Amino acid sequence: MEKVLFLVMALSFIFLTLKDGPDKLLSFAFAGGVKTNFFENLLYKAAELVYFTGEELKKELGRIEGEIDLRLKKSEEQTLTSAREEGKKVEDSLKSELKNFLDEHKKLSQKQYDELQTQIKKASGFSGEKPESFGEKLEKGLEAHMDSIKAKRPFKLEYEGKAALDMGIHLTAPATNLNATLVQPAQRPGILMNPNMGLVRVRDLIPVSPTTREVVRYVREGVMSGGPGVVGEGQLKPQFAFTLTTEQATITKIAGHARLSEELMEDFPYITNYVTTKGVDALRDVEDAQLLYGDGTGINLTGLATLAVDFARPAGLDPIAGATIPDVIRAAMAQIRVAKHAATAVMLNPVAVANLELTKNAQGGYLYVNAINGAGIAQIFRLPIIENDSIGLDEFFIGDFRNGAEILDRRQISVRFYDQDRDNAIINMVTIVIEERLGLMVTRPSSFVRGNFTAARAALAAA
Repeated sequence: MEKVLFLVMALSFIFLTLKDGPDKLLSFAFAGGVKTNFFENLLYKAAELVYFTGEELKKELGRIEGEIDLRLKKSEEQTLTSAREEGKKVEDSLKSELKNFLDEHKKLSQKQYDELQTQIKKASGFSGEKPESFGEKLEKGLEAHMDSIKAKRPFKLEYEGKAALDMGIHLTAPATNLNATLVQPAQRPGILMNPNMGLVRVRDLIPVSPTTREVVRYVREGVMSGGPGVVGEGQLKPQFAFTLTTEQATITKIAGHARLSEELMEDFPYITNYVTTKGVDALRDVEDAQLLYGDGTGINLTGLATLAVDFARPAGLDPIAGATIPDVIRAAMAQIRVAKHAATAVMLNPVAVANLELTKNAQGGYLYVNAINGAGIAQIFRLPIIENDSIGLDEFFIGDFRNGAEILDRRQISVRFYDQDRDNAIINMVTIVIEERLGLMVTRPSSFVRGNFTAARAALAAA
């Protein structure tokens, strides 16, 4: 019974013991009327035992709590360190991605800038770049097929292009008797390998498109009559009309041939430049004449000047006493602008250009300041001056070449070699054939003005 009572009381007062110590519990027990020495000693021992057990428990709990706090602190530090490392990785990754993006953006921006500059230069009619010449293309093509030449096998080369300065070339050698040995020649002074390098042709000024047709139908624009206007409520709208006609551009062939000995074919660089400077340039001369002055009869092209507008002093332009070549050119530019076009080039005879540049004032100073654009082309009133032998000495031709016409290439210029032509085989000769097929669409004749300086000066001076 005493053991049970001891256990009940011990358990009942454990809270007080842990909180206030054994003395508090003992005084509480005496206050409750417990008087026996045996029970007093027993209770005190029990309280003391519980107290010291509680102290050890407190210490253990404190140690565990401290260890938990330490581990939590270490965990927080590890988490923070890991987060910092992860953040640094993310930051480095972002920096790398940003750098790559900026590099790509810089490259793209530079590419777009270069393309824009190229477009601007092309828009003015000249790229300013030195293209690979016909001779260089031909030389590279023949060098690449040296094995075929030595083995006397047929070979074929093709190059794409649309302008004279970047012409397309089609070479075919169906012959089987080309000399097998090619010798590098010694260069001798006095031989002009490419005297017309940099010469601007008519086709360099006009857009060029390929075609597979023999005849191409197109619409030619004339003068517009009337025009829109401000209209009040319930009022009749003004009427305007376009003058449009359907025209046909017929494909024309320009061709020629020459015969050379096989001994000259051995002189590889020489024959390359011979074909370039003589054959191709001669063909381009005929092409220029056709594109400018073809009369449209028979197999001739209908040229630009054939359909161009004659020079006339623009309405409102004051009379100019003693008008000069620059005066005429500037007035012609105004005439084209009044017709809602913008001139892109003026074509003159080379001697007329010399007369222009050598004109002096009363004091002996030159009137014309030789301005050069980025492509190395002389300019006057911001307009490129194109020298062309097809233009007459006293003539001028000015126009919006970029928007007023278009060349149709049925077959780009080609050069072919034959040794099975006539008696070539028995006299060791090779026949070289140069040809092209093209047409011309003149869509806006009012874009071009033709004239001669004598009559134009008189027209400008008239009151």
